[in-house]
Amino acid sequence: MGFADGYLPWMGRRFVMLCSQSLAVVFFACVISFLLTDQKGQWFYTAAYLSAFVFTSIVWEPCYLCASELMPTDVRATSTASCSIIGRFANIGASMLSGLKTVYEPGVHMISISLGIINIVAAYFMLEETKNCSLDKAGGGAKAAEKANEQEMTDLIKKNEELEEDVEKK
Repeated sequence: MGFADGYLPWMGRRFVMLCSQSLAVVFFACVISFLLTDQKGQWFYTAAYLSAFVFTSIVWEPCYLCASELMPTDVRATSTASCSIIGRFANIGASMLSGLKTVYEPGVHMISISLGIINIVAAYFMLEETKNCSLDKAGGGAKAAEKANEQEMTDLIKKNEELEEDVEKK
């Protein structure tokens, strides 16, 4: 996916995050259905289980990128560190769920689905796209980002016109 990012302009961080989280939720639902139908140990159970965790892992990259890119420059390091701390608390909480796995294994995956759906809804309504936009103006809402992109384009056009004039003079 890292290589595709440079070649597919429509594949932004928000898109990757939403698709990966959605696929993780779907695969966790498959895992639950396989557990409820006593299919644990089958190859398709293992494939669904691994896919769920792979797509959950893919979600982390856009989360960190967006967290750092949407924050003003002077607080980017602090905000990324705060996200890391919250992630570590989540990992501690996840390790505490191992007891639930021995009591009711589908319950662990139901929690993953619930949190994944909350993440999808929050990202869909609140996460701004940061790919190919001015980071100085990011985080100010859709209108501010659009205005920043228009200003950046205007500045580039002016610089291009000035360069063309300089070339013509020479």
